[in-house]
Amino acid sequence: MKKLLLVFILALFCFTPISAQAAENGTEKVLIVYYSLSGRTKAVADRLQAKTGAELYEIRTVKTYSSTQPGLYEEPKRELKENDLPELVNSPPDMSAYDLILVGAPVWWYTVPTPLMKFLQDADFAGKRVASFCTYNSTLGQYHPHFAQQAKNADVKEGIALSYPHRIPERELDERLDNWLRLVREQ
Repeated sequence: MKKLLLVFILALFCFTPISAQAAENGTEKVLIVYYSLSGRTKAVADRLQAKTGAELYEIRTVKTYSSTQPGLYEEPKRELKENDLPELVNSPPDMSAYDLILVGAPVWWYTVPTPLMKFLQDADFAGKRVASFCTYNSTLGQYHPHFAQQAKNADVKEGIALSYPHRIPERELDERLDNWLRLVREQ
């Protein structure tokens, strides 16, 4: 009976995905990449960092975007229309050491914001598990499908959209993030 139990435990261990084993053991290496203009996406990235022990990488642009209207909307709209992506301060980090990469940004014009588009253009996820998170005020649009199309060589997992802090009370935010992290780690 003990041998049968031992065989069962070994089989279970062998057939559990390495990423799930790493997450359970606390050895999973997580990177959080984010772009934030207003600070809402950064707040979510910081919460995720506290939950995962991940390293943070902030996407920063050479030019400064206006955080007030109308500039907040007009420049990104022009960039999208003309496919004029902004120059970034740094190149993407080396992602080879990470098991899971969480990438977040706000929704601009119903899609991925141009600073993140530029990052995705420059980055190569080389088979890494990648999941996106976004913050939005009004409409999510096509953010997650557009992200999946642009994340080169990524094993894209289910994303999460958060109308934060507008429609998600603080007490619900942690629960939603915990559920999402569990889901992403199991995929």
